[in-house]
Amino acid sequence: MSPQDTSDHATQFENSKNKNLEYPTNLIRTEAFGHTLESYKRRLNDKRLFDPKKSSIGCVDLYENSDAFHRSMKLNTVDKLSRYIDEEDSAPVWRMVFLQSSSSRGALSCSIEQLTLLLTYYQVMPSFLDLVLTFRKRERPVSNALFKHENYLEKNSPTFALPELSRSGIQIQHAFNLISVERASDSSEMNQWPLRQVALYHSFDVTNGRCLWIILKGDQLIAKRIFSAVRTHRSLKATAINSPETSFIASLLVQMMLMEWCVESWAEYIDYLEEEIYTNSVEANVAPVEQMTSPAEFESTFSSKNTGTFDRQSLASSPPSSPQRRTFPRSSSDLFTMIRRISGLKNRQSTSINNELNEVDIESSAGLQPQENEERDTLDDLSKEFSFKRFQRLSLLSHEFGQAMLVIEQNKGVLKAIEEHYRSVICSYGFTTHMNQDLCDSDLTTFFNKIRNIDRDLDLHYNRLQALSRVLEDDKIMFNAVLQYKSEKTSEYFASSAKTSSDRMESMTEKMHEITIRTEQETISMHIITIFTLIFLPGTFVSTLFSSGVFHWDDDGTLGTDWVLRSDGLKLFITISFPMMVIIVGAWTLLYLYMRRKRQHRETKKGRKRVQKRALQPPITQNLPQSNSKPFADFNQFVSDQTRKYNGLDLSGENNRAFIPLGVLRNYWTISNISRVQSAFRSQRLTFNIDSIKNHYLRTFSTLVYSETVHSLEDFTRHNLNDDRLPLKKHPDEWPNGPYHDKLFATISKHQWRFFPLIFTSTQLEDHLLHDDQVLPIEQLDALEGIPHREATNIQKMTIHESCNDLVKKLPDRPIRRTFILKTYYKPRYQHLYENEIRALRMLRNSPSDNVITYYGSFRQHGACNVILEYCDGGNLADYFANTSFPKSPAQVVQFWKSLSQVIKGLDRVHRLRIVDDDNTVNGIHDDIKPENILLSKGPSDSPYDFIPKIADFGLFSHVKESRVNSSDAMGSDNNGNSIYSSPESSHHASHLQSGPNWISTKADIFSLGTVFSDTCAWYGAKRRAHHETIPTFDGSEYIGCFHDGIGRIPVVDEMHRSIRKRCQSVGDRFTPQIIGIVENYMLHSNPDERYRAAMLVEKFDQILSTPNSRRKSAASAPRPSTVSQSSEPKKQLHGPSLATLGERLSTQQPTSVRNTLKSPDATDAEIQEIAECLKVNVPDRHHVFLIDDSTSMAEHSKAVDEAFLALLHLTKHLEKGKMELAFASDPKHLYRRHRTKKLAHLVHSHRYHRAPDLMEFCISRLFDYQVIPYLPLRRYGMNFNIRAQFRASRLARLPTSIYIFTDGRWGNDEDMACGVQRPMSRLMEVLKKRGLDKNHISFHFVRFGDDENGKRHLDYLDSSGRAVGWDNVDVKHVSSAVKTVVIGPISEANDDLDEDKEEY
Repeated sequence: MSPQDTSDHATQFENSKNKNLEYPTNLIRTEAFGHTLESYKRRLNDKRLFDPKKSSIGCVDLYENSDAFHRSMKLNTVDKLSRYIDEEDSAPVWRMVFLQSSSSRGALSCSIEQLTLLLTYYQVMPSFLDLVLTFRKRERPVSNALFKHENYLEKNSPTFALPELSRSGIQIQHAFNLISVERASDSSEMNQWPLRQVALYHSFDVTNGRCLWIILKGDQLIAKRIFSAVRTHRSLKATAINSPETSFIASLLVQMMLMEWCVESWAEYIDYLEEEIYTNSVEANVAPVEQMTSPAEFESTFSSKNTGTFDRQSLASSPPSSPQRRTFPRSSSDLFTMIRRISGLKNRQSTSINNELNEVDIESSAGLQPQENEERDTLDDLSKEFSFKRFQRLSLLSHEFGQAMLVIEQNKGVLKAIEEHYRSVICSYGFTTHMNQDLCDSDLTTFFNKIRNIDRDLDLHYNRLQALSRVLEDDKIMFNAVLQYKSEKTSEYFASSAKTSSDRMESMTEKMHEITIRTEQETISMHIITIFTLIFLPGTFVSTLFSSGVFHWDDDGTLGTDWVLRSDGLKLFITISFPMMVIIVGAWTLLYLYMRRKRQHRETKKGRKRVQKRALQPPITQNLPQSNSKPFADFNQFVSDQTRKYNGLDLSGENNRAFIPLGVLRNYWTISNISRVQSAFRSQRLTFNIDSIKNHYLRTFSTLVYSETVHSLEDFTRHNLNDDRLPLKKHPDEWPNGPYHDKLFATISKHQWRFFPLIFTSTQLEDHLLHDDQVLPIEQLDALEGIPHREATNIQKMTIHESCNDLVKKLPDRPIRRTFILKTYYKPRYQHLYENEIRALRMLRNSPSDNVITYYGSFRQHGACNVILEYCDGGNLADYFANTSFPKSPAQVVQFWKSLSQVIKGLDRVHRLRIVDDDNTVNGIHDDIKPENILLSKGPSDSPYDFIPKIADFGLFSHVKESRVNSSDAMGSDNNGNSIYSSPESSHHASHLQSGPNWISTKADIFSLGTVFSDTCAWYGAKRRAHHETIPTFDGSEYIGCFHDGIGRIPVVDEMHRSIRKRCQSVGDRFTPQIIGIVENYMLHSNPDERYRAAMLVEKFDQILSTPNSRRKSAASAPRPSTVSQSSEPKKQLHGPSLATLGERLSTQQPTSVRNTLKSPDATDAEIQEIAECLKVNVPDRHHVFLIDDSTSMAEHSKAVDEAFLALLHLTKHLEKGKMELAFASDPKHLYRRHRTKKLAHLVHSHRYHRAPDLMEFCISRLFDYQVIPYLPLRRYGMNFNIRAQFRASRLARLPTSIYIFTDGRWGNDEDMACGVQRPMSRLMEVLKKRGLDKNHISFHFVRFGDDENGKRHLDYLDSSGRAVGWDNVDVKHVSSAVKTVVIGPISEANDDLDEDKEEY
């Protein structure tokens, strides 16, 4: 750094100090955004943060050449603090600043000016404020622990040096807080174990070892411990801190003290909680609840209390005017009373109605006067022992348990972050450059071990809290059950009292009935009175008529002849009276007829309704009254108990949904329990087939019993609505529409879901739309570490309940896989990505690969789209690079590259989906190959370099492109995948490239994978970014840092590759340079056509890694010139393409016949013709036979066998025009003869590999005995006298024959020979000699697959066994060998002597 830069930094620092109140916006160097700094500044002005009246800041310092730490005076003002920290002499080697607060929930004992001055002077990272802001006046304690860091240890880190303050700017900088429990100092406090925290900020200058500590705590506990340690601990004493390394070691010790504090009090606190549980819940487990709630106790408790019920005491104590003492009033008519007396029908007890009611009252109240209860009120004691206050205390304890477990989890997260942080620090450029790590290794190991020990202690405390929490929940359940039991017993008592009152009312009703009878007798008296009235009515009429004036009498009142009939008056009387009588009688008659007709009409209408209602009534079995409800109550209790055990999470992972697994129902519904339900009805037993219920309707039956509609089972059995057709999502079409079936459907829809949880089955979960009420039997949903919540998707680790998991095949003696990945697309606008991904995964599932993520199914629910994928326990490749050091020994290097290179096989499967659509093959283009999308599964060994890579993410940025394959270079549009690892042809770095898609092929993925391999060798993104900054079109582009300049790879890549080669030479690594050669020569070409296909790259990597002890030098390892413009062809193989390469090319074309191949313009077919023409000259007139070793060990090579067989089949078709012949080792007597290559290729592709590997000698012997030896020529006098061979359709043994044996050589563990296979070979040699045939009349061309050491040893023995006697007709070549060498085989001694591991390619 120049003096000018240093001077500028000093000026900036002074300006920053002058604006200390603007902290953190005044910081000179920080990685935070401006808006984040403004937010911190605003939050820092909260008045609850500071308590200036109690200002108390203290420091402990260590200066150079000092033999002790020094404590400062109390710095309670801004001036004192400023003078103390802004020293002109020299900065201390160590400075520890202690800030306190009045309590764990109190404000900081300082002012905002003091704090901002302190933080500005030391340029403390702004994220430390996240911890500072937790110290404020608050109601509840802090329960979240954090870790923050902002290191400046890399080459490209921004510099900020202040030499006058001994600050180099190359520093470690982090902050964290930890939370623990401490016993309260005052025993009268309500909370005896409050949560308390300690926060720490630490910076360490790696060039000179200077440390700064800022420690925040509610009391002086930590300060006292640290000050004591610096006087007593040997590594913390002032005299021990004399170098950057010892200072670093001491800093680890200080942090270890804080870590120990966070774990030390948990055991005592948990003991306290355990005692609290015992104190508040033990009575619930031992109290005599049944005795306390006996009827006698209830009678004694409530007999003297006003319960408000209609009982004897209430009647006895009621006053005469009470409404409960009813009386009937006497008639007020004296005439009425007189008539009753005259009639003689008056009951002498007619006035006794009130007396009888009084008698009822007297009888009911006799002997029931309130008595004094001298027994103890047991129910009152029960209420005291099981009070709601105690239940609240248990709930509060449950909250404390949850809070304690949360705190422990937070502390564990901080400890893990600290360990990861220091592991990255010791690997950083600044640390390795300025520190002697060897001096720190042992202390770092102790530090990491300490963290792990504390983490284990926290796990123990956490598990103990979990166990006690479960006990507490059980006690709460018991406590609640006691309260419910008491309530139920109280209800039963009052129900009994109500029944007693009802019986008394019934008795009173009978008395009232007697009164009614007497009233009826009184009614008879009224009838008698009416009769007397009718008797006197004529006289009344006559007297009324005579008094009307119609008749005129004499004055003396006699009936003499003087009376006069006034006819006019009589006429008027009759004229008025009689019509009125007729009108009245007629009107009454009409009204009577009308009312009768209306009544008849109403009764007819009611009759029709009754008929209709009777027609809609269910069968009589559907309305059977229950006589025994116990089976239903027992099942409901069983369901209640089981739902506590089985709960499924929804997609958010927060809401529990109870369910009952099918296996649990099977265990419960025994024949006895089903019979109890059938017998529970009073009038008629339900007669359903029990076996049918157990086999087909078990969950349906459970739903009906739970909803108390089991009588409706016939509605399900009649229409075959069994378990396979439930749960019901709509009204079944088989049911008629009506109130009964509508109600039944509503009831079933409400209760069915708990008995029909989703069964995770891959064959049924194909974009399946689930009902919103469908229960997902997910036991646990956890966010994956290192994978952020993206806007489009949320990726979680999902654990499925074992009873509902059919995603994978269950194997005996192996645990079933229950953990999967759940990838969720929440928003509708990302639905196309979901559909895109599952379409790609479906195609990949049809042709699976161990190196492509496995797809198990997909479904939709609540508007979210979900994909179920394989869970990989090794994270992704990016995390692997961050957490794992590069392999050092040659064995580790080989193992690492063998593991990682498998990803090429997965990419090959993506590129060749083998899906045929309209006679065109569909290729896949991933378009998003990067370390984050390569997942890792741990291998069987414990080595970190043993893993299985898997390609994932087929929908976030790109998807499998469905491009029509009409040539070898199928094109599709790119989908704007990743930028850093993109290929030149898919780049959108310039503005004119951003308007539309680019056209790319599968070779774009090859370039991306090459960049990943290059980054694997060394991470050098900074140099790539610096190069792109010189290219105007990359200005502001997200492609800055990629491997190309839009045309080809940039020179920085070649430069770094050269430096890697030099480094590898110095450490003896001869494999990584060869990998770099493959990356440069065959993957990072600017021209896509010059890049190798994935299958060809598999072969290249196998050539390097399959024989690590070989001394061959592959052309791939030869360095290429670093100029980007170079585009020379890769070096041609000496003997043409290899067998594997040729097979891979042909398999992508999939020609239907050789005739189609000859017509095709593809360069591969031209190359086949060229090879065939060459071989016709060198090995003419030979017959070719194929023997496939179909043992179980060859199953893993089935794909390679298919391709290699296809290549040799096409080639030998050119060499021989007759039928080609094929045999399998499991049935060597049977030869398959076909003219067409397609049929033979199909036979090999569909054949099963099931033969035992150790029977190869038997198979070879049978082939010789049945197909070779009997038909060998028997030449005499130049003629063949073998009559059997003359009539043989096959050419085998009649003509010179080449037998190609595809095998891996894994026939057993014979360490000396070839597991007996040499014996039939020797026998055949003797037969050939005896008949005078040439040794190559029958030649054996072994094609080796895999790299098993035993297999190689067996085949090498056969290859060399005949050389000693001059009869070598056996040659062994690897499938990656040149195809010419395989066909020529032992016919040429030079070719036979060409070792398969020493061929030059």
